[in-house]
Amino acid sequence: MCRASSIFATQMRKVLLYSRPLPDYLLALLAQKVPAYGMGLVERLVRSYDFAFRFAPPRLRKLGDYTRKANGEVAITVNADLPPELFLVTFLHEVAHLEALMGRSRREAPHGKRWQACFGQLLAELCQNAQGSMPAPLHQALLRHSQAPTATLTADAALARLLLPAKPPRQALAEGFAHVEMLAAGTAFAYRGKAFLLSGKMRTRHYGTDLQTGQLWKFAAQCTVQVLPEVARPATQATILVGHQLEPGQEFVHRRRKMRLDSKQRTRLHCTDLQTGRRIELPSLVHVGV
Repeated sequence: MCRASSIFATQMRKVLLYSRPLPDYLLALLAQKVPAYGMGLVERLVRSYDFAFRFAPPRLRKLGDYTRKANGEVAITVNADLPPELFLVTFLHEVAHLEALMGRSRREAPHGKRWQACFGQLLAELCQNAQGSMPAPLHQALLRHSQAPTATLTADAALARLLLPAKPPRQALAEGFAHVEMLAAGTAFAYRGKAFLLSGKMRTRHYGTDLQTGQLWKFAAQCTVQVLPEVARPATQATILVGHQLEPGQEFVHRRRKMRLDSKQRTRLHCTDLQTGRRIELPSLVHVGV
């Protein structure tokens, strides 16, 4: 690490939570992290809203966060190690939470329509201010993203390729192993000593059904599993279907219990346990026997 970067990192470690108005030297630190074409918008937001800000250490599971205490105090953090463009977009993402929840209940949907409208307006304002100075591919991607903002960058593949750091090349997988995203629905695989059938994908996660218990597990796309050519299936599940393939009134077996499908929605199945008469909800991607 060069001396300038080391000094900058030391300064950021000393920056704790500050109430508005933020110190001028903190704005100077922000100016070192934010691209020049976005600093005008950032300064306007910092001086317009009452919130605390902190440079956070590197975090694997999130780029930034927004918190509001019961007394109304707001704190925003952004990872200090982010590239300038990603830092700017993350900062706007968190400020959009502040705008969306002003005067609203804490139970407002975090990434609902109100947040989408606020974040979209901030991105549109950024694109308007930075026209001609922002790289053209990024300008187009942000402008398109402003029309339908998503809660995570990975949900917008085009924007993620421009903002997220490139992943290291994948290591060659041993024979018989694969990433979950490489498998087709209905493929049998083993993970942590359990046998599963891949049910399908919903949003960013892949779902697999434990063949022993019938429970539904979530798998990340990059999860490494062992492909099973054949699986021993219980006699009660001679024919296995995905739940959404059933029709209302059809009977099936799940977790060794006989059930009947009463109705179904996009992601849920409303069923009745024929042994106890209880009403039960199941995920639409669960594997069942008929």
